[in-house]
Amino acid sequence: MPGRDPGEPHRTATSLELLFDLCFVIAVAQASGGLSAAVAQGHPAAGVLRFAVVFFAIWWAWMNFTWFASAYDPDDVPYRLLVLAQITGSLVLAAGIPLASGKGDLRVVIWGYVVLRTALAVLWLRVARSDPRRGRTAVRFAAGVTGCQVGWVATLLVPDQVRLPAVAVLVAAEVCVPVWAQSAGMTPWHPRHIAERYELFLLIVLGESVAAAAEAVRGAFGRGHGSAGLYLLAAGGLLIVFAMWWLYFAKPAHTLLATSHRGARKRFVWAYGHYLVFAAAAAEGAGLAAYAEPVTRRGGGSVLPSPAGAAVTLPLAVFLLTVWAVHLRPHPHRRVERFAFPAAASAVVAASYLPAPALAAGLVAVALVVVTTAGAAGAAADTGPAQDGLPGRPVGRKRVVCAPTDRAAARRPLPAAVGARPGTPGRAPGTAAASREVTHRSGGRDSTAGSRTTAPRPKGIPHMGIVISSPLPDSERKTTGEALQGALVDLVDLSLVAKQAHWNLYGPRFRSVHLQLDEVVATAREFADEVAERAAAIGVGPDGRAATVAASSGLPAFPEGWIADEAVIGYLVEAFRAVTERMRTRIEATGSADPVSQDLLIGLTAALEKHSWMFQAENRH
Repeated sequence: MPGRDPGEPHRTATSLELLFDLCFVIAVAQASGGLSAAVAQGHPAAGVLRFAVVFFAIWWAWMNFTWFASAYDPDDVPYRLLVLAQITGSLVLAAGIPLASGKGDLRVVIWGYVVLRTALAVLWLRVARSDPRRGRTAVRFAAGVTGCQVGWVATLLVPDQVRLPAVAVLVAAEVCVPVWAQSAGMTPWHPRHIAERYELFLLIVLGESVAAAAEAVRGAFGRGHGSAGLYLLAAGGLLIVFAMWWLYFAKPAHTLLATSHRGARKRFVWAYGHYLVFAAAAAEGAGLAAYAEPVTRRGGGSVLPSPAGAAVTLPLAVFLLTVWAVHLRPHPHRRVERFAFPAAASAVVAASYLPAPALAAGLVAVALVVVTTAGAAGAAADTGPAQDGLPGRPVGRKRVVCAPTDRAAARRPLPAAVGARPGTPGRAPGTAAASREVTHRSGGRDSTAGSRTTAPRPKGIPHMGIVISSPLPDSERKTTGEALQGALVDLVDLSLVAKQAHWNLYGPRFRSVHLQLDEVVATAREFADEVAERAAAIGVGPDGRAATVAASSGLPAFPEGWIADEAVIGYLVEAFRAVTERMRTRIEATGSADPVSQDLLIGLTAALEKHSWMFQAENRH
């Protein structure tokens, strides 16, 4: 059960993961229904507390499997059976939610949760046996998860008056397990895959919110209570859900996860902070459904006390604040957005006192969408179209997304065929991938240049074909040439990324990291030259053009602008890991084809692994 490649192209959610999510939606629906019933019956405090505990169990089990599957998913029979066991546990958990929400009885929920988590612990034991490089991490995960499950079972035996404190202690222990486990080494999770999985789960939760609210309004209409308040509630609910979707998907998460959030602290804040995002989205549906009940009882009246309106407005306010803090604020943003989200959350809470709180809150959310969208459009107009989260800058009639390393070349017009694609699904391109993306104005529309890396040959320059005879047979020359070309692309991109970090670095370790980055650049450039000359010596024309590097590099995207030393170190550690893994694959491929080229690849891999060691040591506290 080896780790997956975190730079794997076209990585998407599997059908088993989608089935996993669809079964979890049952538990989300039950939790939302329980909160709605508690609020409608006048027990909001108890309802919110029980909802928080139950939703934690749902979210935590889902999140831990999601990160595990992103790093390890062999899709073999044992893996499938253990995932199906987790799905079974989620259904048991869902079956126990009505008792937990209504009476505070957590027994069935705990048994379902224990089934879920124990199956995951078994998967971690498989990893410990089959992935020695991350064996300590896997053993810590297995031990931590198993120990927590023993604690959950023990809570069933303690008196009722101490059960809630025991639950709080176990929740804290569960949250600490991944932090402790990954301090021994990071698992090879995939940034785009994780981002997609979180996005899909939010869509599921929002869909459940829509379904819950629609069912409540439909039931009220079915009982003949078509009051004006219900129409306003339905309209406001739609605006709220639409705005929640728009705001969350305004900026891509994978650009953060591939760059500034690869470090442990920011990564855990992002991952754990989504508990409030998802819980608020689920609670919004419960609030809309709960608000429909008093509107129905009042017949034609639409003015209700503020506590009833708070069931709609408070979840939305929490959603706006957490999405801004966790998901949007780390991206480049304009000053107005820093104030727009807190102001909108305050206005939403104030809407609790208005006659139609759902509609008022929905209009505030829509206004926030307008402000943020207008700001993004203004930023795009200033800098050019963004490619995978990396903004460009205008250059005459063309817009060129370029790294600062090649400003003069960026100003030269390029043939349409030189442009590289903006990144394949499942992989974030490296910095060089942003260095040659050219968008041509054609007929009033933007058309991105094709992914071919060969520009049309200028007139008068003949194509010479192979002009250097190779000492190797054709098959060996082809194998070796591909390995050397891949190594050349990685080295060129690594030198560009390291120089970009060198220029934009800040933090308490500035000087040491600044000088260390120059050493990386020197190593990458030196070996790039040796690799290119070796390729030429065996009759393979090396291709180190920016467009080729853009189309072929496997390095994760590097963020624009200033970047903290901690984030740079985290990025470089992961970049070295990805590059050296590919270099070792090339070493194996050239072993019988060309031992001379293999020797060169061995030497450069040793040099890169030395840099990796130094950056890892720099990141240990």
